[in-house]
Amino acid sequence: MPANSYLRDVLETTEAERLATGFIFTEGPLWHPGGYWYFVDIRQNKLFRLTPGKEPEVVRNTIGGNGTTSTCRAAWSCVGG
Repeated sequence: MPANSYLRDVLETTEAERLATGFIFTEGPLWHPGGYWYFVDIRQNKLFRLTPGKEPEVVRNTIGGNGTTSTCRAAWSCVGG
């Protein structure tokens, strides 16, 4: 089944939107129910939080972090860093 046939049922829009620029190589992303994204810029060794309509903010510096995941005990964790 082509992706477009069911994406319209679950998404508000199927159009891509650029939320921010200036990153080198990003991994993640992880959507948080609080209304924002977590993602890692591997080359900058930083974990970011991006709330739509706002500038990205650095949550913490990482050492080799290469993605994000959520757990029952924490809102996020940075994989590998």
